[in-house]
Amino acid sequence: MDLLFDTLTQDLLPSEAAVIKNDPAAATYLETLRHLSAGDAGDEFDKETQYLETSYDNNVKTLATLAEGGHRQFLSAAKNLSGFEKEYKAFSASSNKAAELKIDAEIPAQGNQRDTPALLLRNIDKVSEILELPTLTRACVTNGLYSEALDIVGHAKLLSSRYPNIKIIQIVLNEVLSVQSLLVNELLAQLTKTVKLPQIIKTISYLKRLPPFSELGSSAETNRALHQVFFAARIAYIKSQLADIPHKDASDKYLKRYIEIVREHAFATITNFRLTFTDSGNETAGEFLRCIITQLSEQLDEHLPNLNETQTANIWLQLAYCSQSMGRVGGEFGQVLMGLVKNENAEKEWQSAVEKQKEISISIA
Repeated sequence: MDLLFDTLTQDLLPSEAAVIKNDPAAATYLETLRHLSAGDAGDEFDKETQYLETSYDNNVKTLATLAEGGHRQFLSAAKNLSGFEKEYKAFSASSNKAAELKIDAEIPAQGNQRDTPALLLRNIDKVSEILELPTLTRACVTNGLYSEALDIVGHAKLLSSRYPNIKIIQIVLNEVLSVQSLLVNELLAQLTKTVKLPQIIKTISYLKRLPPFSELGSSAETNRALHQVFFAARIAYIKSQLADIPHKDASDKYLKRYIEIVREHAFATITNFRLTFTDSGNETAGEFLRCIITQLSEQLDEHLPNLNETQTANIWLQLAYCSQSMGRVGGEFGQVLMGLVKNENAEKEWQSAVEKQKEISISIA
């Protein structure tokens, strides 16, 4: 029997006293009290009382601050909890009602004793996977996993054809198809950016599997549509590069940079086109070149009058080299350019530039 312990815990419940008795820290504290004199014990109790009062006041202030700052969260949580209880009760009632109905004929029968909630519980993983298909498709598109996104679309279509009478699967399919349109837009946007040949080939192969291209009557029509889309996207990219040229620069610097961009990107576009599309597409490629050369002629008409004789000769020489470079992919544009430029000396300047180019080539050789 421990008189000191019994005295200190006389106002506590037996269960509370038992917890304290088995606490090593409490035993150590009691042992300390036994070795104190009467005066020291009184001081120790005063300190304990003061400490407890201070701790109590601090806890009250903390709770008050928490209540003041978080009362909205508490109210919202209580409201949501109440709403959850209502929804749960409604769900429980619906489940009980559904249990009394016959299982859909599309689901293999496993006996008349089976109820819908039990069936749902047994297949919860499969149901969750189906419901997550739209979210998973969007995540794949957002992260550039286009092949995986197409696989999910194909899986959703397969489920829809296999279970045409199950409404939830049709809803999931519609949501996946809405994400599919986002995938098409994302792929088209890829073609308007700086992109290398392997990515172009992949992008075109993905587009062939997606509507509206996959819904065209024949492969020839699909390829023709993709030809137009490819060149339209690359024209948009080239225009974005040309738009970045500082217009405040001198006309000769502006034209030089303009011609450099046309030579680099028009050549790359034709090359990538022929490596991506093995079928004939020369007509569409010709339209692309005509568009680029027409815009080039407009810039020449605007800026050539601002140049002196030497600057003009240099620009025409650069055009001759550009035309020669484009000729390697069947895009020599000298005669076409002569028919578009309004400068009366254009043909003379062009002939002089071609002659000078030949002289330079001979001297280098």
